[in-house]
Amino acid sequence: MRRLALSAFVLFLLLAGGASAEEGVRVELAPDLILVNAKVLTFDKDERVVEAVAMKRDRILALGANDSIRALAGSRTEIIDAGGRLVLPGFVDAHSHTTGVPPAILIPAFTSSAIISR
Repeated sequence: MRRLALSAFVLFLLLAGGASAEEGVRVELAPDLILVNAKVLTFDKDERVVEAVAMKRDRILALGANDSIRALAGSRTEIIDAGGRLVLPGFVDAHSHTTGVPPAILIPAFTSSAIISR
């Protein structure tokens, strides 16, 4: 299971064009959102845990230390302090047994405000 999760995340990063902050990000790719002061599990081959992540739309731009990721911020970048909370990559469960569960019960649990508040 762990190997499958690792493989899925590595594939996601490859497809998303993820890069570390040290590799640099072009100015026109300034992130829309930066999460800092987090415990970000990367699930990469080195099993790194980093402090911050920069995102643009639905893509991860960079992972790294708070200072190096903050340096990528543009004038319109929203910066969220995660307060030491755990951040995991988004997993899509393609095999769920939700038959008989009303959508009103499932949907509120997965909104961005509900996730951030946790």
